[in-house]
Amino acid sequence: MPTGAKLSQARGDDRPLRTPPHVPIGALRLVADITLDELAVGIAEILTVKQGREATPPSRGTLSAIESGRRGASAELLSAIEEFFQLPAGTITTTYRPRPKARFAA
Repeated sequence: MPTGAKLSQARGDDRPLRTPPHVPIGALRLVADITLDELAVGIAEILTVKQGREATPPSRGTLSAIESGRRGASAELLSAIEEFFQLPAGTITTTYRPRPKARFAA
């Protein structure tokens, strides 16, 4: 059992919350050795299962724009990306409000 003043005292609200570390989707792809095309196919497979019908994969341009911050993503797409990378639900957060429904360009 650890002892000591720092370990035995409960933390209060004395410290302001900080923004947690951020890992870009492009960095996840790099570490996983996944191309934009492979990510698009994986997303389409996940959405097909979730929707119960054939899903159109997002284009490379769409995914690239999302990665670079030039375009936002729907909550549905963010959820599929989390599932693709086997991340817990809610791991990918944004500073914008995600669009309600995905509209992928072919």
